[in-house]
Amino acid sequence: AGPMLKMLQEHDARLVKSTDASQQLQRQQMELKSELETQKDMLEVRCLERLELQGKRMEEVSKRMEHLEDSNKSTLLQVGSEKRREDFERRLQLNEQHLEELTEQL
Repeated sequence: AGPMLKMLQEHDARLVKSTDASQQLQRQQMELKSELETQKDMLEVRCLERLELQGKRMEEVSKRMEHLEDSNKSTLLQVGSEKRREDFERRLQLNEQHLEELTEQL
């Protein structure tokens, strides 16, 4: 019975060892899982921050573009009104010339 008892004791010792090892592996797995979750959260936060920053930049660009469009429109309007004024002045000159010619004929 001696060798049999010794084998059983060794088997029990191996079982305890493997159970300990298994528990240690489970603990490590849990730690890794929670570390991974933490890293995922941090990454998510960073991505959101970057997206927010990009959104703000795009808003600024959009505002600048609107401003440029407005100033272009007002420039075009100014150019348009200057052209109208020039046309008007030209017509005035032509009318005055025409009047002079008419008065000379009289």
